[in-house]
Amino acid sequence: MYCGFEHSSEKVLIGLLSVFVAVSLLFCTAAEAYIYDDFSSPGIDTGKWTTSDPLHLFSQPGDGQLYFNSDNTAKVSPAPSGTLVSTTSFTAGFFSMDFNHFVSSNVSPGGQGLGSFAALGLGTKTTKYVRMLRGRVVSEAAGYFEANYFDGAVLHVWYVFTDVTSGRLGLHYDGSTVSFFYNNGVDGWQRLDTTGPDTKDNIVAVTPGWSSPPPLFVSGTPGGSGGTIFAVDKVEYTPASSIPTMTEWGILVVMVLLGASGIYLIRKRRIG
Repeated sequence: MYCGFEHSSEKVLIGLLSVFVAVSLLFCTAAEAYIYDDFSSPGIDTGKWTTSDPLHLFSQPGDGQLYFNSDNTAKVSPAPSGTLVSTTSFTAGFFSMDFNHFVSSNVSPGGQGLGSFAALGLGTKTTKYVRMLRGRVVSEAAGYFEANYFDGAVLHVWYVFTDVTSGRLGLHYDGSTVSFFYNNGVDGWQRLDTTGPDTKDNIVAVTPGWSSPPPLFVSGTPGGSGGTIFAVDKVEYTPASSIPTMTEWGILVVMVLLGASGIYLIRKRRIG
């Protein structure tokens, strides 16, 4: 005798699947990046940045790009540089900078702090700071992505080779530890491993221990020789509260598995 049990079970499963999908979408759409600056206004926005750029190496005409242009063919030491420090301090989250048209003719030797670069960082020169950059020295003619951690006394360096002229630089700060990321425009975000020895065979945890939320900064230098140019499209910030935790990812995976199981059972019953 038919009592409607099978149809009721299907309705329950469909209802559960709807809930799983809704909650999954909530998790998937939770992360939201806020554009701190898209450089669309004419002139560097003094409401967002404090500039330390005596030679005016950075310029912003209002076309959606922040430009850096510097020539050190005279091999001036220390090398000229420019820095924009945010007027806002930031709590934990993910920070990124999109750059393009990075070209450098720097032929200075490596390991001497003479590399040219375009960089995104957290902290200040008077405190501990971290920095992710696209750089070049003569021994790495194509260039590299490099992670820097200044622990208050020593600058720690890790790097990987790259030849890209456009890409993204990223920093993840969880409130204690900083991780470094790069995106070459092909393979998506990749983490630059800093758990192993740095270039001087030191192993250090990147835990700046800032006593207050740090500012972010954008900086550039032509290094010890030659000229360097690049442009920045935008700087973004995704608060930690918007980044799914490992627990949330686990819940999402369970939901997907339960949803897949429900679909399988419904199809099996209909076929049977």
